[in-house]
Amino acid sequence: MDIDVTERVRLEKELRERIDLFSVTLDTMPVAIAVVRTSDNIALLANRAAHEILGLPPDTRDWNVVDYYENVDDAREAKRRLAQDGYVRDMEMRVRAHGRDNVWALMSAQPARYMGQEVSVATINDITARKVLEPQSKALELQRESLLNNLRGAHERLRILSRRVLDVQEAERRQIAHELHDEIGQNLTALKLFAGHLRARLAPQLHADVDEWVAILDRTIGQVRDLSRLLRPVQLDHMGLAPALRALLDTQGRAAGWTVAFDAPADLPRIDIRLETVAYRVVQEALSNAARHADAASVALTIKREAGRLKLTLADDGRGFDVAAARERVAQGRSLGLLGMEERVQLAGGTFHIESAPAQGMHIMAILPMTTEAPES
Repeated sequence: MDIDVTERVRLEKELRERIDLFSVTLDTMPVAIAVVRTSDNIALLANRAAHEILGLPPDTRDWNVVDYYENVDDAREAKRRLAQDGYVRDMEMRVRAHGRDNVWALMSAQPARYMGQEVSVATINDITARKVLEPQSKALELQRESLLNNLRGAHERLRILSRRVLDVQEAERRQIAHELHDEIGQNLTALKLFAGHLRARLAPQLHADVDEWVAILDRTIGQVRDLSRLLRPVQLDHMGLAPALRALLDTQGRAAGWTVAFDAPADLPRIDIRLETVAYRVVQEALSNAARHADAASVALTIKREAGRLKLTLADDGRGFDVAAARERVAQGRSLGLLGMEERVQLAGGTFHIESAPAQGMHIMAILPMTTEAPES
């Protein structure tokens, strides 16, 4: 008999310990849990998290869960799912909570039996913060997308405008070059011929003066031709990119005292004149920069066709420069040569890359498409 009493005391103690452990575990869980009697919707058991979501005091007992549905149709839907599917999974609903407005919960439930009764074990997560922030987040995302679309549109309009400005600039250069070569150049040549005829009729003591005038005219004619060629090279329009770049490199090389090297395929086809102009202007600007700043001894220009694109590479052995510092000067508006080259290439749908370092020369690479985009309306 003493053994039976001792064993019963031990078992009762163990049961209390397990009940206490279960109670502590249930009440410290962050997820709300409730055991609801199916027949009358009374909560037989609910942990602390469940009371907190609904704003109920911890000692509240025997409350009807239906009273805490904001929409009674949600209660009917939950019962329907339990009866038809045998479970409820992640059902969103608004709930009534003491001291709180617009509370949202995510509920899941599973049927069970407890003390001979049909019950459902429900878990509830408070998703109020997500439901409140979700519309705001969507509104911010829509606003961000709208701003990005506006920015893309502005960028595209700026790109089109920039291309048109360059086209107008090239047209003006072509017109000025034509007038210099065909009008002013021819007039200067006519003056030179007139001076020669005049010299034949003047006294010998005046020949030296006429010869000086002719020399001035010769220099001026040469300067006009050089200026015309810089504005718009005749070779580019009539012979194509490779001959025009070859002539440009030779001219700049003689003026700067460089040893020059030029490599281009013999069968390089003509491409859209706009793209040829871009390539020519990029090389022209790079050679001009090299002549002013590089103090180089040699310059090499290479033209290749790779995967349907035109690749131009220009390298010199000059003093080089810090590319990052040069880009900083561009950002401050103090140096526009690098920006002009890069912008021309990008506007034409190509890529531009430059490598350099102090005392290590310069290497420029521009890759352009072989065909231009359709003109914008």
